Amino acid sequence: MTALPAVTGAAPAVAAAPGTARQVCLAPGGAQPDQASQPVAISADGHYALVDSLADNLLPQGNNGNGGVFVCDLRDGRLRRADLGPAGVQPDGYSYGGGISADGRYVVFTSAAGSLVPGTTKGVDNIYLRDLRTGRTELVSVGGRRLPQVGDSGQPGISPDGRYVVFQSNRADLVPGDTNSAGDIFVLDRRTGRTVRASVGGDGGQATASSVSPAISADGSRVVFISKDTDLAAAAPASPGRRLAPQRARFYPLFLHDLRTGRTAVASVEPDGSTAAVTAGVLSADGRYAAFTSLDDDFLAPSQVMVRDLDRGTTTVVSTAPDGTQGDQSSYLIGISADDRWVYFSSNADNLLPGGAAQDFGYYRRDLRTGRTERLLRIPGAQNTLAQNLGAAVDARGTTLLFGADGSGLLPGDTDTTPQAFTLRPGS
Repeated sequence: MTALPAVTGAAPAVAAAPGTARQVCLAPGGAQPDQASQPVAISADGHYALVDSLADNLLPQGNNGNGGVFVCDLRDGRLRRADLGPAGVQPDGYSYGGGISADGRYVVFTSAAGSLVPGTTKGVDNIYLRDLRTGRTELVSVGGRRLPQVGDSGQPGISPDGRYVVFQSNRADLVPGDTNSAGDIFVLDRRTGRTVRASVGGDGGQATASSVSPAISADGSRVVFISKDTDLAAAAPASPGRRLAPQRARFYPLFLHDLRTGRTAVASVEPDGSTAAVTAGVLSADGRYAAFTSLDDDFLAPSQVMVRDLDRGTTTVVSTAPDGTQGDQSSYLIGISADDRWVYFSSNADNLLPGGAAQDFGYYRRDLRTGRTERLLRIPGAQNTLAQNLGAAVDARGTTLLFGADGSGLLPGDTDTTPQAFTLRPGS
């Protein structure tokens, strides 16, 4: 793992040569999807996008009214459906995507269908993996005796090589000794078939409250997650005069668990050494950096994007103005490139770069090597609420941003106000 050079002094900031937003995941012939689509994930090389869509016209066979999980080839426009069962049978319940492997071969998703794998129960959320090369769908959230699930599972992610699947589950029979009656974080090693629980303390003791929002390193050795059990690891000391405001009580810290050493630690540590409550967190591919959206103890203060060097024990605020001032409105994490260089985020702040306007919403990236911040795209106030709620993802190279938006505010002549998926390549 290569250490990034320290950035000193005022960080340079530029408005990058604006890239061109391009709508993706269109229906055959380039037609608009007839219902909403939402971005989920993008493959490591930016070749494939994973989207959820309610549209009925994306494929000739349509869908059965439940929407679906689709993989879009961003080079030739080809679409494939991922949430299918034996012989291509459509799900008899809703599905939504979770993650895609580096080469676009494997897709993990959540579904309440009972038609994807024999023996599953309709109406109960399970985690599945679809091999787009072989057309095989396998059940991930399965107990030792392969009984139908009792308790829902969700929030799946996958390692770049497709070997490890991380997910959250309320199920109690995935590992021995699960008696906490709470949602936990699990990792399935598809090569060995072994499932382990990651939301545990350093002594292996189970959490006393639920954990959510997992992410995994490329080699499957480290996992981050948010947990209500704030005693899983020793919390960082609070700075003088700080305490968690009552309004923030529903937000909790980000934890790191190392599956090789068994160590659990707080990952969401602010620059002053205090523990931050977060809304989202990810892990860099090499497992060295944790990036997260931090909430200040003051309920009215804007959220900030931060990166924690887990080896050195230092934290950098990413969502800052050129003089180091934190953003004057909330910022939200998107992801970090595999080389640990670029952090992508969105923000309502108007002081990050010169020329910012109140109420605008924008996509940015921060170069952790130089401290430079670039504005990639600005969405005017009328469309920004929708864009904020649709999510975004960035490829491992840090060169392609996948995001959701109302196209009428992005593309000339586009009058479609239905949420759809778009890509943007900085400087393209």
